[in-house]
Amino acid sequence: MTASSRSPGRVTAIVIAIILATGLVWMGFLTRKPMITRNTEDFSKPVYAAEWLKLPTCEDVLAVYPNKAKAEALKDPVMVNMSCGIRPDGHLEACEITEESLRGYAFGEAALKLSTKFEIKTTAPDGSALPGLKVGVPMNFDPIFAPDETGQVKLCGA
Repeated sequence: MTASSRSPGRVTAIVIAIILATGLVWMGFLTRKPMITRNTEDFSKPVYAAEWLKLPTCEDVLAVYPNKAKAEALKDPVMVNMSCGIRPDGHLEACEITEESLRGYAFGEAALKLSTKFEIKTTAPDGSALPGLKVGVPMNFDPIFAPDETGQVKLCGA
């Protein structure tokens, strides 16, 4: 067998490897959780993942952390998901709670209060404008008032 007769097989193998690698990268892209959508109700069609310019501080979270959760020193994190509109100035508007992992403690209300502390970049990487679109805002309320193994409650990294 000459080198020239092996060359087409080698080229075919390389092309197949490139196609498979591209497919794996594309599948990884599709499995990311979408953040921003053009459809105001459907988060299954992502535009791109949000780029936050400003987020709530630990002090902001402490100010709205639900009293019932403080009193009971909850030990498990609580997830709250919001859907919010993006204003031209990058702030959020018309936020609604779409999911709350623990009801009856007012974490949803706390998340809505914190929505004023977020600011998002208003231009997507492709240059398109984001104001008027919806953004999904996942919030994790860690058990910040639960005592650690020594019995101490440490807030804001203290």
